[in-house]
Amino acid sequence: MFNADLVSAEQVSSYEALADPSLKGKLCLRNRRSVYNQSLVAFMLDEQGQAATEDWIKGMVNNLWGNRSSAATRR
Repeated sequence: MFNADLVSAEQVSSYEALADPSLKGKLCLRNRRSVYNQSLVAFMLDEQGQAATEDWIKGMVNNLWGNRSSAATRR
């Protein structure tokens, strides 16, 4: 799901795209403890490996909208 007033479908065409710097301040995520997020990270680890997954997570955290100390980020 995305807000078409802020981004285009092409900008968010993959999970990897969520780490793109063009989305800075435009990303909202579920709580990091969510089974959905944990499953997605496990999938990315299997598909992309640890280093790429860590970079992807860092990119998404950098793109978060609002309070960086939310439950969606590492404390």
